[in-house]
Amino acid sequence: MLLGAFIEASGHKRALDLGSGTGVLSLMITQKNPIITIDAIEIHEDGAQECRENFASSPWSERLTVFQGDYFNFPFQGKYDLIFSNPPYFLNDLQSESDEMSRAKHSDNETVKRLFKLVNSILSNEGVFWIIIPHPSYNFFKEIAIQNELHPFELIHIHAKSSKLNKRIISCFKRNHREFVNERNLIIRSENNDYSSEYKKITKDFHLNLIK
Repeated sequence: MLLGAFIEASGHKRALDLGSGTGVLSLMITQKNPIITIDAIEIHEDGAQECRENFASSPWSERLTVFQGDYFNFPFQGKYDLIFSNPPYFLNDLQSESDEMSRAKHSDNETVKRLFKLVNSILSNEGVFWIIIPHPSYNFFKEIAIQNELHPFELIHIHAKSSKLNKRIISCFKRNHREFVNERNLIIRSENNDYSSEYKKITKDFHLNLIK
């Protein structure tokens, strides 16, 4: 929800959703941009089929295409000016911050390198890459990104609550950039578990069940 809400979709014409799942992110982006077309790729057959059904039943079906397959082995054609990803291999079964960082640096480091190498090869010169990752893994991702000629452009720290800081980071990378344009924070819930006013504001166009 937050990644789709924060992605700046205006000005882009051709986008790629890496690991689309059921297609929520792609649907959010097409809702925000009336001219964009999106290719979505999902490795799991069931997920790709559900994504296909969600696209077909949406008002933007003619601008959305889903492919079932492994994006590391997919024969992409041409460049994209917007790429985004919610990489599931970093968001499941997290044990602790130290375990999380250890996994990012060791067992999954080659996957991160392959991801940024892929993005570098299919991103247009003026394109941007948006991703959401666990907070402790950010410096590792940043290092690999820079090795692939991609630099942080925006950085959004996501906090579950004021008392539970540094849950996730949403980052935007682009070429030929050395300093942040914008670095900010978002707290999802208050200490009594109500959604924060900022969370409501950023998701109001998408979060249909949000309590007012």
